[in-house]
Amino acid sequence: MNNIYGIVTNHSSAPRPSTRFAPSGRTAFGISRNQAYHSIGYAAFISLISKLKISFIIGSKMAFFGASHCISPLIGYYSGATTTFLTFFMRTIIFALMSTSLPITSLFYHIPTLCASLYFATYTSTNNILRNRLAMATIPILCFMLFYLHPIGNQALAYTFFWLIPLLSLLITHKNIFIHALASTFIAHAVGSVIWIYTIGPKTAAAWLALIPIVIIERVLFASGMVLCIQLVAALKKHPVAFHTFWKNLVQSMTTNTIVTNK
Repeated sequence: MNNIYGIVTNHSSAPRPSTRFAPSGRTAFGISRNQAYHSIGYAAFISLISKLKISFIIGSKMAFFGASHCISPLIGYYSGATTTFLTFFMRTIIFALMSTSLPITSLFYHIPTLCASLYFATYTSTNNILRNRLAMATIPILCFMLFYLHPIGNQALAYTFFWLIPLLSLLITHKNIFIHALASTFIAHAVGSVIWIYTIGPKTAAAWLALIPIVIIERVLFASGMVLCIQLVAALKKHPVAFHTFWKNLVQSMTTNTIVTNK
């Protein structure tokens, strides 16, 4: 069995979501209460961790990549497409209410991570696998076309070569969770780049090409963060008692100023 960065690549051994959240009552729109509750929880949690900034987005005046760009795509991994769309809707509302920017800005800001999450939802889905993969493959293809049609983009096509990763990952069956995470984050990169080049992104081809080394580091970090989260959740599910003991001791040590050890 091969490993990349120590991550298990055998699909049967790699941590995967056990099941979709079982429906528990239905809302007026046919959405289960569990899906609604989890969407609210996801939206609130991601809005909170979005305060953790990672890197400045080139071309913007106040936009940053944050920890939420590592966590958001995993909604599709654990909860599927319906919860992904619900969370996206709630996050957009929260962002619009807390931001002074126009509502359309908050919508564009969250579309890339929505698409990244849908990639994972496609990866974990057991229904209409071929159709879903082909539908998802249209996203990087469409991004290629839109980037090429832009007068600056067609002079910086090397920047779009990254988008072959999600395309190949969708069309070639494989079992590597790191590659799936990398494909997911490059789906977000493709969608975000197209939105950026048609709005307020860099205005020269040289500036886009200069971003290539930064993109490599940035996206590998995002993908590694996703895999780390997946492994962490799997470990917590496997050893919930040990995690509870660790958390209890941590809280006690913080409140009593003493070191608590397990015996």
